Amino acid sequence: MSILQLAVNSMHEDAEQKDKVLSDLEKEKSELRAHLKREKRSSTSLQKQLQDERAFYYKEKEHYCQEMNDCKKLKKKLSETLTNKQEVDTVSELLECKSRMATLQNSLNETLEANYNLSVKFMKMKNTKTFIKKRLKQHDLEHKKTMERLVSQVNDIKHDLAEVVDDRFTLPVSPSNKKYLHVVKQNGVLMYEKLCLQMQIEDLHKQIDDFKLAQFNKESKSKFKSLRKDITTQTDLQSKEEHSKVKHRTLRTKNKQSQEDKTAITKIFEKTAKPGIPNIIMLPEDLPGIEFREIKLETNFEEPKILKMNVQSVSQFSPMVHCSSTQSILRTQSSPDVIMSSMFVVKHKS
Repeated sequence: MSILQLAVNSMHEDAEQKDKVLSDLEKEKSELRAHLKREKRSSTSLQKQLQDERAFYYKEKEHYCQEMNDCKKLKKKLSETLTNKQEVDTVSELLECKSRMATLQNSLNETLEANYNLSVKFMKMKNTKTFIKKRLKQHDLEHKKTMERLVSQVNDIKHDLAEVVDDRFTLPVSPSNKKYLHVVKQNGVLMYEKLCLQMQIEDLHKQIDDFKLAQFNKESKSKFKSLRKDITTQTDLQSKEEHSKVKHRTLRTKNKQSQEDKTAITKIFEKTAKPGIPNIIMLPEDLPGIEFREIKLETNFEEPKILKMNVQSVSQFSPMVHCSSTQSILRTQSSPDVIMSSMFVVKHKS
């Protein structure tokens, strides 16, 4: 009995030592868990900050693009005003555009400075993010190693306890001690199963957190894509409208120019008389003393017959100018209505 008592005391001491080791391990585990929670909180806060910074940078970029588009529109307006020299108010518009360009240039410089500062800040945040990611990976590896060590130690403790209990069962033991040994064995198995279940629960929690993070990243990416599509469609519509307006303007200017060209055509009989150039004189049909005979075209394209008039009737209108070349009486390209119905006066020499 004394030997058994000593053995039981030694077992109690071993169990107490193992309980101490387990409690120390639990403390380390709780400390690691608290540290991991802190790191997780810091990572989530950094993630929120990065998302806010990304949204802010995106707004700044859109504002910058809008300002650039406004500058391009102003440049187009300036070029159009320079081409239209006939307008009177071009100088005032140019001055206004220049002032607006100066203000826009100042605002652009300010935005560029702000973007530079924000980009520097973003790079710093990115570096801190990468550093924190590395630290988190290191902590994860350390956590895995400690958990593996814990599992191996628990397995060793389980095997040692099973061996001790089996050795005690081989020895002659009272039924009460046998019951106690059975309880000790069952407690060891239950403790091992409990630890395995806790590890599985932690793994499942980690998988759930990873899945939530991936889902959140997907949703944020889809939101940014939809925003980009909306912005691109708006810009495309604006560019199409501007292009159609420019087309309408060019067509209007072309139509105006064509109408001006049409109205600027001068007829042959309206030209001023110049020396050395034959001039056409339109005579009224009611003029007395002149007999008119129409010119008839022949099919063989022979020379037309010369009109004959009385000398007395022609002598009354001696100062009138006549056409010097009788071969080119008919002209078909310029002012046909006048030429086809007009009569050429031929003066006979006495």
